[in-house]
Amino acid sequence: MAKRKPIKQASEDLSQREIEVLSLYVLLKAMQIANKLCIDYETVKTHIRNCVIKLHAEQPRHAIHIATKRGLI
Repeated sequence: MAKRKPIKQASEDLSQREIEVLSLYVLLKAMQIANKLCIDYETVKTHIRNCVIKLHAEQPRHAIHIATKRGLI
């Protein structure tokens, strides 16, 4: 029988930048976040997508809800 890896907490999985981008996504659109942080639009979209995956969310707004409940943002 294969040994299972322990599941990490989402706060350990999300990088500081992902948390920052997700918290800004509450009020701003991706292009506005890109301009504010001086990063590429696609980078913002990648951070949001990573948050959705890491938090096992269905969509970005669901990721925000999960992150808020867990005290990440």
